[in-house]
Amino acid sequence: MKLTTEQQDLVTFDLVVFPEMGITYIDDKESDRIHFARYLLEGGEPSYTVTFFYRSQVVAKFKNLDTDTLADTVGDKNALKIAGSDNGILHGNALHNEYGLSSEEVDRRILAKEERKEREFKSTLVGSAQT
Repeated sequence: MKLTTEQQDLVTFDLVVFPEMGITYIDDKESDRIHFARYLLEGGEPSYTVTFFYRSQVVAKFKNLDTDTLADTVGDKNALKIAGSDNGILHGNALHNEYGLSSEEVDRRILAKEERKEREFKSTLVGSAQT
């Protein structure tokens, strides 16, 4: 794949201006910053709100995450940093390169996998019946 001059300039700009910027991913979308807040529920259990940003745009926002869902969403290393604070921002060197998935994306991928397996099974049955 050949980059246009404009694309090459953007890549160079990113490398020069943001040399140590941490990048993480949520549902296959890039994020360079996570804003987070921790709340305690009535039973004392923590609940988290996280917002993913890329440059100045919101990429995704999730509310009422429990500890396990938080780790799935932001990645284990980022979850450890978030769990140790009441609120804040992870960015730059503090933001680990992780691949997080929301609960909705996990469900969507499971459904897509099941549908693909069903199609393959039906295709195998049709192929076996023809021989």
